[in-house]
Amino acid sequence: DTSKVAKKEPDGSVKGLSGRSLKLGSWGEKVEEFRLGARRLFEFMPSDLVKKMKSERKQMVEVKQHITAGEIQRAVDKLAGAAAKGDDSDTQKRFEKKDLELQQAQLKELMEKWDDPGPLMDVLMYHDAEKDTWRAVVDVNCDGDL
Repeated sequence: DTSKVAKKEPDGSVKGLSGRSLKLGSWGEKVEEFRLGARRLFEFMPSDLVKKMKSERKQMVEVKQHITAGEIQRAVDKLAGAAAKGDDSDTQKRFEKKDLELQQAQLKELMEKWDDPGPLMDVLMYHDAEKDTWRAVVDVNCDGDL
């Protein structure tokens, strides 16, 4: 769907549906109006490759999550150690511990419900007045550099 119309920003870029600022090449200098769309990269790939990419991406997320969970656990242990020494009268520490425990639960729930829809690619369509035709530009690297 490319029904949303956009014009260039003062810096010459266009705000894509992904939220990224899309930098236009020299081809976009004469274009005033763009039609915006977006597609998931996985929609264009064979299912075996999608399966492999999802697995690899999940592994990367799991590594980062494991590191974060470890940091949270160390903070919980530190607070629990302070409480064991009789320093549990501080209400603030109890709230901090409860907050950390909630963060742990959220991390666990996020991984249990993990779903990777794939990278979102912006699509720009514009009318090439010189050739009287419509052209499409796809941000295949998902970095906003067209």
